[in-house]
Amino acid sequence: VGYGSAQPAVSHRVAPFASRGERGERAEQHQDEQAQQVALSSNGQSNGLPLDEPLASILSKRDSTIWSTRAACLSQVAAFVGTEREPELLHPATAQQIVAIALLHLSDAHYRVALSALDCIAAGGDPLAPPP
Repeated sequence: VGYGSAQPAVSHRVAPFASRGERGERAEQHQDEQAQQVALSSNGQSNGLPLDEPLASILSKRDSTIWSTRAACLSQVAAFVGTEREPELLHPATAQQIVAIALLHLSDAHYRVALSALDCIAAGGDPLAPPP
């Protein structure tokens, strides 16, 4: 802007309002933080689900509309490996159901659910592998 110009010298600032993409990123980040808080709660619980909850009840949460509930379901199942609850997972009908659920959730819309499904499959590999 030069001398005698009718336009005032105004600095161009970015609007304080977030774009739709930024709002979506912030919302997802908030959900991620909530999921981490759920996963970190360990007062008698693991991944936000009680340790003594029946396996059928845990598996019933696999179809939740809330992604963090689906992810917690798969994480809880994976957490049973190596514990006193592992024999529940090794029952043939149950093992087949868990594998089907985990494979289905590998293509879940939310990446955290897909990662939990992958962790569940990886955790189940040890107890199901034949002895050397």
